[in-house]
Amino acid sequence: MTFLKRLGLSAAVILIAGPVKAVPVFEPKGGATFHKSPGGTQIAVPYGVLLVPIEGINYNNGVNGWCKWKLFGSRGDSVKPPTAWVKCSSTGKSVGQI
Repeated sequence: MTFLKRLGLSAAVILIAGPVKAVPVFEPKGGATFHKSPGGTQIAVPYGVLLVPIEGINYNNGVNGWCKWKLFGSRGDSVKPPTAWVKCSSTGKSVGQI
């Protein structure tokens, strides 16, 4: 396949899929606790975990002050559990975007 054909194919894929949105990544504040459900059982997560918003969740006040996050390691690696609930007020500073 020639370069121009590959370029055309890439452009078509971008036009169909649309632009990719940057997603912010946050650190939890010190002392933040992680839970299976809002106010539910506390769970252990690895040190240095990063928080990534889940699409469709209101992070201004969440569910009664609780926000659900995707969890990633400090190098972007997956961690167990993959999601957890954290008090929205326990969200720390933004550390970048993915």
